[in-house]
Parts: sequence; C-alpha cells; structure tokens
Amino acid sequence: MVRQTKAEGGDVIKIFATASIRDGGKQTMTDEQIAAVCGEAKAQGMRAVVHLYPADTARKVILAVCTGVEHGTFLDDATPQLMHDCGIVFDPNYPVSDCPTVEIPACLSIRRPKTEILTTRKTP
Repeated sequence: MVRQTKAEGGDVIKIFATASIRDGGKQTMTDEQIAAVCGEAKAQGMRAVVHLYPADTARKVILAVCTGVEHGTFLDDATPQLMHDCGIVFDPNYPVSDCPTVEIPACLSIRRPKTEILTTRKTP
C-alpha cells in the first residue's frame, strides 16, 4: 500500500489505528501493522498520519516513527507533550458536537506559537 501510493505520486499515508469514537475508539491495527506502515512510509520519504483516540495507541504511534496524529480525544496530559517533544504533528480535530463532553488535555491549553505545535518529526 505504501509503495503503491508513492508510485502513484502520493506523499502521505493515513491509517486508521482505532475504531470510530462512536465504537469506543479501541485499537484496530496491531502494533506490528502500525510500525510496518509508518516505517515503510519513512523509508519511502513519506509522511504517515494516524487516526486514533486513546493515549496508549498514541504512544505506540510515537514509537513507530509515525509523523502525525489526528483526533486523540482520550489522550492524557503527558502524551500531547511527548508528541510535541518528538516533533509529531498533532491535529486534535475535536468536533464541535463533542466539545461539551470531551475533556481536552491540560497541556493543550498552554498557548504556544503555531509553528511550535505544528512541526515535522525530528530526524537523527
């Protein structure tokens, strides 16, 4: 999938590592599948963005060298900071309909310049 997307001119892969929030947001891909897709995307010079909700899946994505996280509704306070420190783009993308019920992690309430939050992954 990654190589085919690259061959067709794509520069980003988006994977859905968890189910919909309506279905509880449980992890739907194995850790190995996440690592394989993100690792191959990196090897091909592509970005890998992951749709997820819980903090435990987000930490697995960080270890798998993925470059972006979308949603993250159930993140704890430490995980967005870890994503920031690792240079992973975090797009919380909280739907307006969820605002009254979603508790936004405290570290997101810290005002940072947009360029500091939206950075690309640091490479060694």
